Amino acid sequence: MTPISFDPRLDHCPLCRSPRIAPYDRDSKGITIDRCGDCRLLFMNPQYTQAYLDAYYASYITDDQRDGREDERKRAQKRAAIDLVQRFRTGGRFLAVGCGGGLELEVARDQGFEVEGYDVDPDTTAAVAARLGVPVHHGSFDQLDLTPGGYGCIFADQMLEHPKDPAGYLRRFRELLAPDGVLYLGVPNLASLSAGVK
Repeated sequence: MTPISFDPRLDHCPLCRSPRIAPYDRDSKGITIDRCGDCRLLFMNPQYTQAYLDAYYASYITDDQRDGREDERKRAQKRAAIDLVQRFRTGGRFLAVGCGGGLELEVARDQGFEVEGYDVDPDTTAAVAARLGVPVHHGSFDQLDLTPGGYGCIFADQMLEHPKDPAGYLRRFRELLAPDGVLYLGVPNLASLSAGVK
């Protein structure tokens, strides 16, 4: 495992770029959580280096997830999320960002979407693409050759808290969505019991 390493401390919010940031809390590992005084984003500061994150995410997805052996509870959660999307958009191109082992790709495909995915680890994306027979991209998200305005749904469930530049992802989502497209964002509930324990 790559040793933990950090970038220099940020002097601005990674979402709105405000300089009005201040310590808010510490996580279970003792890392400072800052809060933006303008947009109220909570973020770790300092952040992990990209080299550490690349190594970490290369082992983040389990073999069971890569092979499609997710438990039924997770499958039901993805089904409920995609049912919500279908209240606003049925069918069309569906891009799952942070698709991990491909569970949401399977569920969305079964519900009539034309699916493709993105995640950071090349081994995982290759395994998921081979298993499902759909395009699964990896690499720098902002440099992928994706169709502007070409997606009826962008599905980002439990991923926006991971990138170092969440605002960059949001800008790219806007660029990629069709004018009548739907953006699904699922993020952790910081008021939950598990977040409080962490």
